[in-house]
Amino acid sequence: MPTTLSCPLAFALAVVALPCTAFAGDVSFKPTGVIYYDSVDARPDVKPFEDVDKVRSARLGFVLKAGDAWQFNVEHEFTDRSTPDVVLQFTPAKGHALRLGQFKQPFLLEDATSARHTPMMEASLLGAFALGRRIGLGYGYSNADYAITTAVYGKRLDGKNEGLGMAARATHVSRFGEDLLHLGVGASLDSPDSEAARFSTKPESALATSSLVDTGTLADVERISRAGVEALWIAGPVSLQGEAAMVNAQRGAGPDLRGTGGYALASWSPSGHRRNYKAGTVSSPTLGDAMAWELVVRYSTLDLDSDAARGGVESDWNFGATWYLSPYARVMANYVVADSRRRGVNDDPRLLQLRMQLQF
Repeated sequence: MPTTLSCPLAFALAVVALPCTAFAGDVSFKPTGVIYYDSVDARPDVKPFEDVDKVRSARLGFVLKAGDAWQFNVEHEFTDRSTPDVVLQFTPAKGHALRLGQFKQPFLLEDATSARHTPMMEASLLGAFALGRRIGLGYGYSNADYAITTAVYGKRLDGKNEGLGMAARATHVSRFGEDLLHLGVGASLDSPDSEAARFSTKPESALATSSLVDTGTLADVERISRAGVEALWIAGPVSLQGEAAMVNAQRGAGPDLRGTGGYALASWSPSGHRRNYKAGTVSSPTLGDAMAWELVVRYSTLDLDSDAARGGVESDWNFGATWYLSPYARVMANYVVADSRRRGVNDDPRLLQLRMQLQF
């Protein structure tokens, strides 16, 4: 069970972190939590898609800080009884940080964005290539202009994705008054112990009951490499964001498994609020005394056809609106128009999604 696997690491990190409070200065404790209640109204085409109405995610955790140098984060996910984040962070000097535990590995801007602050309910199709959370050791450096994150990683706390890998992401921001242009690159290389690889994704809905593109599991995989580029422009209440990435699973025998993908996103706040930016990541607008609105449109594409597998090709249009009631609550609506083709079959479902999100 994921819970029994995660407890030893959480306990071990707590044993390391808590003694630091004896000499690291002021100690603070902050509880954290977030819950999403989602609904999906599906209009299937070929594959069956069911209407779903449930708690998408429910997390509870805490942040323990000891002075300016030590920080310990833990979050528990109640819907699947997992522990997505267990991280001990040490900051030896301003701008430098060392991380140990399970955390998101550096590669994509979209994946680096906290789920609490994503402009859409779910990741784009490019999320099929994201590394996600792994147990690892990471180092990061950031200043006013640059941010660099690197990590070596292994499996997940639940035992999945066994193998060793390394990843890095570097970004630069140019500022023009209050406006900014962010550019970045990311790359990773890993060797799965299973000697297998598979890439698939749902049509931008975690609660969707079917996937439209899927390579299936391919054996004899020696290593998997990823590379990506990213850009972000923020000018007042308007922002433009995009990424493109490729993946290559090198096999000992037979053709390599290849895939490419990308997305372009535009957002506008009719209430005049702007998205926040810090150290190579982006987050939701700061509300102040007024509630905020944000309108978003995103086009994403994913190509999983190669000589190794006919995984299919998909492109989605996603139209979204978010109402920020307060810093602790927001309501989201997304409408996904999917267009896919796999092994000669076209499948073009439509999905209307709603979310009520509460957090602290």
